[in-house]
Amino acid sequence: MMKTKKLLIIALILIIVIPVLIYASFISSTMSSNIITFGNLRMELIETSIDENGNEIRVKNNENENISLNSSVSRRVRIKNICNHPMFVRIKLSLLLDNEYDNNLNNSVWYDINNEDFLYQDGWYYYLKPLEPGKETDNLITQMNFNLIGLDNYMGKTIKLNIDAQAVQSENQTDNVMSAKGWPE
Repeated sequence: MMKTKKLLIIALILIIVIPVLIYASFISSTMSSNIITFGNLRMELIETSIDENGNEIRVKNNENENISLNSSVSRRVRIKNICNHPMFVRIKLSLLLDNEYDNNLNNSVWYDINNEDFLYQDGWYYYLKPLEPGKETDNLITQMNFNLIGLDNYMGKTIKLNIDAQAVQSENQTDNVMSAKGWPE
């Protein structure tokens, strides 16, 4: 009798546990976050200026220039394609005051823009041609012009040109950068 009772209890446990385990194995789920990449786009941001001898030199990180209330600063910005695929590129420029965006400051500067090779839309300057491997865009800007008259509170502060650049593959796309798909949002 005792043996039958034990077998009955074990059978009952198995009848209850096995369906639960089977059900759990079918509804098991997990959260994951994936990045899917098609191709491998890489670009180099080139920021230069013209020195007093007329030579183009790279702007070094954290390099400071003195800016008067109403002055101009030589600055050239372009992108180099350093991968094996042609790409479309776009660039966004802004000024940071002590590493923060300042609307008054950004409204007090204007750039000498290359409007032949770039089109401005939605805050971005779009390079109008696909950028082939190993090639560079034309300069987006050649100079920054400041009118800080009346903005004396900026004197002695650190003003930084902030450059954002993005690229999408141009292969298997339209020939028009403005209708290209895949730009980050």
